[in-house]
Amino acid sequence: MTSESWLPLRNGLHGTTAWYRNIQNPLSNIKEVEIITARRLRRGCKPLIGRYYEPLNISKLIFQITSPKNIFLPEVKTSLAFLLGSILFSIGGALDLSNIHGATYLFVIGSTAFLLGAYWQIDQMIKTHRLHLSGKIDYLSCSFIAVLSSKIGTLAYNLNSYSSYLHPKAINWAWLMSETIPYTAGSFLFVIAGYFHIVEIGHGRGILTAQIQSLEWWIAITFALGSLFFLISAILGFPGDIQTATAVHQNASDIFCIIGGLTLSIHSILSLAECSEAN
Repeated sequence: MTSESWLPLRNGLHGTTAWYRNIQNPLSNIKEVEIITARRLRRGCKPLIGRYYEPLNISKLIFQITSPKNIFLPEVKTSLAFLLGSILFSIGGALDLSNIHGATYLFVIGSTAFLLGAYWQIDQMIKTHRLHLSGKIDYLSCSFIAVLSSKIGTLAYNLNSYSSYLHPKAINWAWLMSETIPYTAGSFLFVIAGYFHIVEIGHGRGILTAQIQSLEWWIAITFALGSLFFLISAILGFPGDIQTATAVHQNASDIFCIIGGLTLSIHSILSLAECSEAN
């Protein structure tokens, strides 16, 4: 099969989100257009002929979720890391809600898993762009902003969880600056990442452009929703009494942390299904 170089297909306000090239099958002598989106490129998925995504089919989705994965592939490691972190955040929120000791340890491990997942994500994006697009990375594109925002967000989560672990009795401004604000900042950066993931999937056609049959669209939506729930959790965790390090709505904060973790768990499971499309 012969082909030409990749050319921008969607080049809008937030950078290129898809590329195309003309191909010709020597067996059938038919000319077609091969399309690779920014997300499929970043995740190591194959190009598609004449369309942006594979239509979603429930039986196929179940097969993709349950099929064996190569855990050494960066996209699989990223999905597993975010799945582990999401589950641990949910369990940690449940333990905190029940006043059971041990939530801090789970948040430390979970935030570390998020950090590793974000590292593998941005590392793979750079490597795939170098391989397929001659290293052409648009540092103002929605793709790069999304992965960079989530990366910085995981650093903020780590600051929050490790501060809580190392200084469990922190009060006053020390508690606010080392725990509450980093958790809020990390969640806000995750929301930004979620927004740009949706823009990336919508190819500049608006954040509410529904693609019900697109697995990638559901992945982006669940990430954005999970991030939003974490942000609500962080806001509800702001101090009611800073002197005693007491949140204004601690129980509600824990509940939204649980919901956010469960939503990101769904996102991670769907991302694992997407890994089955990798070359």
